[in-house]
Order: sequence, then structure tokens, then C-alpha cells
Amino acid sequence: MLKHLYIQNFILIDEINLDFESGFSAFTGETGAGKSILIDAISTLSLTRASSTLIAKGKDKAIIEATFDLHSDPHACKAMEESGFDVNDETTFTREIHANGKSVARIDHRVVTSSLMKDILLNQIDIHGQRDTAYLLNTGRHIHLLDEYLKDDDLLNNVKNAYMTYDALRKEKHKAEQETYNENDAEFFMYQIKEIEDAKLKSDIEKEKENILLATSTWGKKLAENAGMKVTVYGRENLPTKGPIVYMANHQGYADIVALCAALDTVQFGYVAKNNLEKVPLYGKWIDRIRSVLIDRGHPREALKAISKGVSLIKEGYSLLIFPEGTRSQSSQMGEFKPGAMKLATKPKVPIIPISLDGTWKIFEEHGCLKKGEVKVMVHPAIETKDLTKEEERHLSNKVYQIIEDGVKKLRAL
Repeated sequence: MLKHLYIQNFILIDEINLDFESGFSAFTGETGAGKSILIDAISTLSLTRASSTLIAKGKDKAIIEATFDLHSDPHACKAMEESGFDVNDETTFTREIHANGKSVARIDHRVVTSSLMKDILLNQIDIHGQRDTAYLLNTGRHIHLLDEYLKDDDLLNNVKNAYMTYDALRKEKHKAEQETYNENDAEFFMYQIKEIEDAKLKSDIEKEKENILLATSTWGKKLAENAGMKVTVYGRENLPTKGPIVYMANHQGYADIVALCAALDTVQFGYVAKNNLEKVPLYGKWIDRIRSVLIDRGHPREALKAISKGVSLIKEGYSLLIFPEGTRSQSSQMGEFKPGAMKLATKPKVPIIPISLDGTWKIFEEHGCLKKGEVKVMVHPAIETKDLTKEEERHLSNKVYQIIEDGVKKLRAL
């Protein structure tokens, strides 16, 4: 439900603030009074592109900002959560249109893609004109109407998740075959997996860790080079010379794993990562073999089991890297840390090495396709956990968060 609307420098409107109560609201007035301008402003929030011709004459930019209550919209709530947003009583959507033709979309003051904003507002903004009976003839809406009539959310979600998994695998396979790996690369990939497996079967932990480190650093540096991603590392003096340790890093985008594999090349480590990664051809088998912990974040009990498995691996001498946010921020901003991430280090009492990343979201998430660019990585001094008091443990998450966040800000200024 729309609760508030703010418009500035939009066509003929200098500035206006409007509050909406629950129920029916109407814009009334004579022909030419500006009713359609208000509707155009609202519709701009859900447009993929916005023209600079909408800016008032003589102004540098136009701003349209609307506040919605999304709680009664399951689709919007799910899309928000999947994108790393909390669904609060009020969610603010902002669109800035600049005179140079560029526009910026924000949700709760965080920069997002216009397509994400459009998707979240799919059921919130639905504008009809005099001839919109043709809406029923729009074949693009037929599947939505059928789904609404069916009213079987479980079935719809199962089909959607199955298709998303299939589509992700298909795209990843195509990308790996066409852009990243040639036949020799795939052969080398499988050879690395075999070397790790051989050491594991012989219970030679040191050799296994040595092979894992070789695999991760080689793969990360090679893939970064092939993708045109320059990885610059600051604070290399803080890299550990032996494990086990727990790396904790912010999570901006898909390229984080590649950048970290390239940058952290002194001790073996696996990842605490979402379990859907194991379905990616070659990569899924590889990430499992490097002693990663795959976690099902949709089921809290399974997530706790995964953390326990990670603690056991660390006690055996393996190192791990975890993204405490639990999901990609898809921007330079950081999300909240998930409860329980610190236990990965405090239970086995091993050091935490905070890692700040910046620029990975620009490699893919900013444009929705692979782009060349620079990724900056900052390695911070280790935080010992073996002698922490209960009070210090309670504040550990905030401490690590602040170190990483400050590091991201410094990287942005470099």
C-alpha cells in the first residue's frame, strides 16, 4: 500500500508531499490540472528506463520517492528478502533522474537495479488507461492469471525453484564452456580434484591441505585473469602462515569467491557457502572437495548442523571462510551479520582474520552481466578468540563487523 509520495522537479511539479491513508484515494481536478503528471511520477518508480525529458526545465535532476507498506504482498516480501533487505513497516523507493540521461534507483537509500525495484513493486503499481481492457489479451500476463486462479503456492514455488536451479546450471555450464574454461582447463580442474582425493584417502591431512591451497589459489588467479578482474591485495603482512583460522569477509557479489581464492594464498581454506553451489558443473564437485561446508539457509536446524560440521573441520586442522551476512549485498553496503557466524571461531577457539572486499558487485551484479574491473581486498590483523570473556564474545560480532566495514570505506577511498 502506498503511504507517502514525494516529488521534486518532475515536469511541472516543483515539489510536493502527499500522505495516503488506508482505503481508496483519488486525484481529482479539471483537464490540465496535472493529474496525469502525478500518475506518471508514480509509474516512473517501476520503469526500467526513465527519460531526462521528465526533469523540470532548468533543473539538474528529478526525484520521485514513495513509501510503501509491503506486508500484505508476499511476492514483494520474498523479493526483498532474497535481495538482502529486511521488510519493515515502511519501505522507501527512490528514483533520481539526472539531466545527463542517467538514473539511480534506491530501496531504503541503498542503490539497486531498476529491474529489482520493478519486480518488487510488481503488485503495488498497476496503472490502467481507458483502453486497458486489452490487458486480458496480453499473453505475458496469462501465466500470472492462471497461477492466481490455481492458488497452490507450494506447487508454484516447487516449480519455480526447480526451474531456477535448472536455469542457473544451464547458464553456468554454458558460461564455463564458452567463456572461462577450455578443454585443458577442465582436465586440470579434474586433476586437482583427484590429487585432493588421493591425499584424503591416504589420511595425509598436510598433503591434502597443500593440494587444496594449490587448487584454490591457481583457480582463483586463473579465473580472475580470464574474466578481466584485477585483484589488488592490501595488508598481505596479515595473511596467516599456518592454520587453522577462520576468515570472515563481507559479501558483495558472485565474484567474492574468485577474488578471495586469488588473494588468500598462504593457507588452505574452504567455504561456508549455500548448498545450491554443489549443483554447478565442475565447480560444485570442486568446492565440496576443498573441505567446504554447504549450508541450507532455508532450514535453521540444517544451518546449525552445518556450523557444527564446520567446527569439527576446524578442530581437525582445516581453515574456513564464512560470509557472516549470509547473502550478497549486491552493492558496496554491508548487511547485518547472521547470528551464529562467530561460533565457527569461538567454539574451536581459533583466530578470526577479518577481510574487507570492495568492487566485486561491479563485476556482475551492477549490470547483470560479467564486466571487467578491479577488486580490492584488505586483510586485517587476526583476532584471537581463545581467551575471550563471555562479555567479549557477546560483542565479537559487532567488533568484526566494524573492522570489515571500516576497511571497505578505506578501500573505496583508495
